[in-house]
Parts: sequence; C-alpha cells; structure tokens
Amino acid sequence: MKMADEFIELLNTTGSEVKTFEPLPMGWYRLCVGDHRKVISSRKGTPGLQFRFMVVEPAENIATEQGDAELDLSDRVLHSTFWITENAMQMLKKFVESCIGPMGDRSFTDCLAELEGATVVGLVEERTSSMGQQFNEITSWTTDLK
Repeated sequence: MKMADEFIELLNTTGSEVKTFEPLPMGWYRLCVGDHRKVISSRKGTPGLQFRFMVVEPAENIATEQGDAELDLSDRVLHSTFWITENAMQMLKKFVESCIGPMGDRSFTDCLAELEGATVVGLVEERTSSMGQQFNEITSWTTDLK
C-alpha cells in the first residue's frame, strides 16, 4: 500500500475504530527489530534513525495481567530514535551490538542491514509527555532477559 493510500485510509477511520493502548508495565522485554527510517529533530535539525520494535515477550518478573485482562502483546509496537551525533554514537553502538554482536571494524552502514528481524532485550519504562499523556520509552539494551 502506498503511503498516500495508507494516509487516506487512516483519516477515514472512525473514532470507535481507533485502538488505544495502556503503557506496558516497566521492565525488560524481548523485542524484534523492525524497519528503520531517517528522521530529523524538529528542535535542532539533528539527524537520527528511528527503529520500530514488535514486543515479543516480557521478562518473568513483569505482571502479565492488567486488571481482569491478560496483557496482549500481539499488536504492541514501540519506537526508539538514535540521534546521529558524535556524543550519541555510543548509544547506537550499544544497541547494534546488543542485536548482532561486536561491530569490530564494520561501519554502522554495514550493520544496519543485519538489524531487521534481530532479537534484542530492551528496558521499557513509562514516561509522561508535556501534555500529560503516558507512553513507553526503551532506555537500555542487552542480549539476555534479566
């Protein structure tokens, strides 16, 4: 589906059809790396890479029930953005190496192709936006569930 078609389809969605999600409970989750896209920050114009993640499973210490309902992860998607600046490259390196192992002498460009479909473990935390909306943010990466 073309982006323009998807845009129109989404705008034709009724309010009752919109899915709402409560933030995931804080903790470590196994994530599958999806696609990525180039982004530019609106504040300073900093370039970055935004990755999409499908939530596979929580660590054992996370409650899998929310009230009366089981925590449904089937449609849960998270995003994480890595800014491409000299000081921030260490965070991108930690993420890449948590997914595919040591980079060695390979460039980030060389490693990007290997990331889609890789499994990584991320620490998911709950944050509150300036408008009071709660959302999840992935704040740390590792190769094993805690």
